[in-house]
Amino acid sequence: MGKRHMKILFFCRGSAGFIERDIVHLKHLGDVEVFDAAQMNVGRYVQALWSARTKSTGLLYCWFAGRHALFPAAVAKLWHKPLVIVAGGWDVASVPEIQYGLMRGGLKKVLAQWILKSAALILAVSESNLKEILENTGVNPKHVKLIPHGVEIPETVVLPEAKEELVISVGEVTKANLARKGIETFVETARLMPEKRFCLVGRIAKDGEKFLRDRAPSNLVTPGYIRREELNQLFRKSAVYVQASYHEAFGSALAEAMAYGCVPVVTDRFALPEVAGTCGIYVPYGDAQKTAEGIRKAFEDLARLSRAAQERV
Repeated sequence: MGKRHMKILFFCRGSAGFIERDIVHLKHLGDVEVFDAAQMNVGRYVQALWSARTKSTGLLYCWFAGRHALFPAAVAKLWHKPLVIVAGGWDVASVPEIQYGLMRGGLKKVLAQWILKSAALILAVSESNLKEILENTGVNPKHVKLIPHGVEIPETVVLPEAKEELVISVGEVTKANLARKGIETFVETARLMPEKRFCLVGRIAKDGEKFLRDRAPSNLVTPGYIRREELNQLFRKSAVYVQASYHEAFGSALAEAMAYGCVPVVTDRFALPEVAGTCGIYVPYGDAQKTAEGIRKAFEDLARLSRAAQERV
């Protein structure tokens, strides 16, 4: 008889590049069945409950410790199965100045802490993320392990000569992200630099549409959500990537852009210095004027910094 494959039940809410990469890697360990809370119905919950009960199921794996993780945490306890949770940022953060993070208090904090304490293993994606887990959640440090995000590397080196006068940033345009992702600063920076082209990629929520209508300058394009292949092509053409965030648990889009030779212009908040390192140009949070100066510095030293960004990733 052939070797029996372990079944892995994978829980998430929505999709992202880092979630998709985890699914691909976990398939090397066993058969992965994905349960996306954004698409779940009663039948799927029953199916997950039944699948977890079987002997072939060896692991439950969940991205984030939000309310969608209550179900896998309860099922893991019920059937005595190991649960792995990737703490991706907002679930372990407490940043009251921008009203961000489940660990600010209240019932959401209590539930998230219970979910995390139910896990056999909690994965942190950066040193900054690890620090937040240990400081905010009350979990046993022995159950936490640091495994940074992986990044897809282009098959060929992107030469600085191929870069255009294009500045890019990635993030969902929502009211909350205007501050957390620094989108308001990015849009204002574009207004201050009419000689450059700017591109803001990411789903545009209804509460972000009005902001863009009122504030976006003519040199800023907002294509909304685009496919991975299209985003990679934009990274390949763009000279500078801006991450003007107040909080990032890692900065996946930043690392992906650097892999394509985009020079990082970032704040020094939370995990961003871990990713950008010495090839990053650092600017104060919320300061569009300084961000514009940082972008100009990036263009002035584009050849060296572009190569350094690719080498770092």
